[in-house]
Amino acid sequence: MKEFRAAVFDMSPIKASGSDGLPALFYPKFWPVMGDKVTCACLGVLNDGHSLEEVNCTLIALIPKVKRVERMFELRPISLCNVLYIIVAKALTNRFRGVLSEIISNTGNAIIPGRLILDNAIVGFKCVHALRRRKKGKPSVLALKLDMSKAYDRVEWRFISGMMGRMGFSDSWIRRIMGCVSTMSYSFLVNSVVAGALKPMRGLRQEDPLSPYLFLICVEGLSRLIFQEERLGNIGFHCSRGGPKITHLLFADHSMMFTRASQRDCRAISRVLELYAFASGQAINFQKSAICVSSGVNHGRADSLARLLNVELVWCHEHYLGLPSFAEKNSVPTSSGARMRRRRKFIGALRKSCVGVRTREASCGSSASFLWRSFVLGKELLEACSRLRIGNGCSVSINSDRWIPRPSTFKVNSPPVLSNDAKVYELKLPIGGWNVDHVRQSLSANEAALILSIPSSYSMHADSLMWHYDNLGSFSAMSAYHLGCELLSNPSPSGLSSSEAWWKFLWCLKIPSKIKLFVLRACNDWLPSMVNLGRRKVHVEGTCQLCNRRPEIALHAIWCCPTLKQIRVVAIL
Repeated sequence: MKEFRAAVFDMSPIKASGSDGLPALFYPKFWPVMGDKVTCACLGVLNDGHSLEEVNCTLIALIPKVKRVERMFELRPISLCNVLYIIVAKALTNRFRGVLSEIISNTGNAIIPGRLILDNAIVGFKCVHALRRRKKGKPSVLALKLDMSKAYDRVEWRFISGMMGRMGFSDSWIRRIMGCVSTMSYSFLVNSVVAGALKPMRGLRQEDPLSPYLFLICVEGLSRLIFQEERLGNIGFHCSRGGPKITHLLFADHSMMFTRASQRDCRAISRVLELYAFASGQAINFQKSAICVSSGVNHGRADSLARLLNVELVWCHEHYLGLPSFAEKNSVPTSSGARMRRRRKFIGALRKSCVGVRTREASCGSSASFLWRSFVLGKELLEACSRLRIGNGCSVSINSDRWIPRPSTFKVNSPPVLSNDAKVYELKLPIGGWNVDHVRQSLSANEAALILSIPSSYSMHADSLMWHYDNLGSFSAMSAYHLGCELLSNPSPSGLSSSEAWWKFLWCLKIPSKIKLFVLRACNDWLPSMVNLGRRKVHVEGTCQLCNRRPEIALHAIWCCPTLKQIRVVAIL
């Protein structure tokens, strides 16, 4: 009962309805009335072997990608599943996902509880950076980026069933899962009319809660084949001295493989891909796949390896999981110039808003990877916006540590009354709680009020570090992102200076960009006035050509020239 109720209340309430015509919002709204009947129907499917065929019908709605549709690929198919089937599938999924971390290798981290797909992105960054920085004389390596064509649509059901059997799932569990997969049927929604009926023999549905996890099991077959070749010494390379051998990284329908740049290793990869495609039904999209090689590989050898793998040769993987793997410092095509300007602006804003904060220096040399530079950038924000959570107060200095809930310094600014090495526990009572009189006598009224607002622990646990911009004190990437955006939009806590306010006002004006650029050049004295031309060794007279009285600087040429003043008076009249 609880599992089905959790599945119902976990569904998005406003998704389009399926063939039953009922949106997901209907079921939680009337769960007290119909919960028992829904539970009985779901238990009949899972425990008594009732068929799902009657409720496992899916409507395919074709959503246009463009305003005027002329070809089929300009339509996006959307699967609309029956809500009762979704309840059964979600209940199975909630059980299924709990064991995936034990059976899926660590090369596939997507949607698995306890793992992050960014772990693969980080490893991918470092591997490609190591490949790019690999010196001549060392064994040359290559990275192969693979793209699966129609990944969900081509999966063979027999392959999934066989993989689950090899992984140790019971026959009854496999029958339940395959019953959800093999009983599905499709109908098409054309101009609000249901037409046709199609019963597939393979493939997974996009909207099925089970599909991502079943696809992980399918791709695990590829991982097992790669590991078999690794044991034979045919695939993989060491990213660093003494480090583990990296063979491949998986993410949904994309993957990256790493190995030595040799004919033998490339043939091993081809064997693995052919066997995997034959068994699982998957097909490689060679048009979207590519390899890049380390600097020790000449063009002829690299071209022959690319032809052997039937993929394109590139000298830089621009994106992996939506992130740039090769991030050059001054690379215009990947927009890193704009990225570096935003980074410098962010650091400047952070230093303005966090006055007095001293962060630990981290080494970031000229050859540091984009990933490491990003870590150093985020570290400054993390340290500047964290403070100490008071427990017993024994390890927190009153005068020097960051513990008061007041951005941006989080430090005591009152004239020191207590000794420099005084600890926070001296402001507390022996049984816990704040010594109100002592706090008010030792600190200013504002700081005393802030300190007394801090919840004082009676359990006397140890002091700890906390993220200030979260109610629970826990750091999250979302809160750090919102804080960074806020710092960029308003970097100073006291507001923008007059010059910053002026430039912000200028860039927000709804006028042609050429006028904004002209004002920018005029304010910075970048206009080609006679004086500026003379400074640049252009042989011209420095005086104004209209009045012949004063040197022509930008201010004179635009505003102060007497001849221009007469023209403005006539224009006004």
